[in-house]
Amino acid sequence: MYRHFYSRCLLVGSLLEGQYGQSNVHTPTLINSTGAKNIVELSLNESEKEKFAHSVKTL
Repeated sequence: MYRHFYSRCLLVGSLLEGQYGQSNVHTPTLINSTGAKNIVELSLNESEKEKFAHSVKTL
């Protein structure tokens, strides 16, 4: 049987281990038929990093 192997960004997350100065938080992850392919890395400026840190703290 022929299968199509597409990558899709689904509502799944990977646990951060220091990225963006944060840990114990999940971020969007690109997955494919073999599993997690990579974490979607965001290009954040200083203001966005501060807001992200505030959101992590709030959650």
